[in-house]
Amino acid sequence: MSPRWTTVGNASLYFYPDEPHRRPHVDVIGPDWNVKIALDNLEVLVRSGKVPPKVLKQALEVLRSHQQQAIEAYHATMQHRFPGTLDTEEDEQ
Repeated sequence: MSPRWTTVGNASLYFYPDEPHRRPHVDVIGPDWNVKIALDNLEVLVRSGKVPPKVLKQALEVLRSHQQQAIEAYHATMQHRFPGTLDTEEDEQ
């Protein structure tokens, strides 16, 4: 499993380097559900299970606020480099 990039509500955001498609995206994983969100336009690509609207909204807000960092973290992960976590980046600011 990829390291957790950040947490929103009861969900965690991950980047997976071994997925076959290469469109920059993040996996938002909660209990019994997950959603893939494109990083270029924040479009929901795939939804599985009952995704709580509040948590999805929170995830989109985090991604909108940190879109460039998410894209950079995605590319670092694709190169098998640990991108750090958004939580650590915010602690440093």
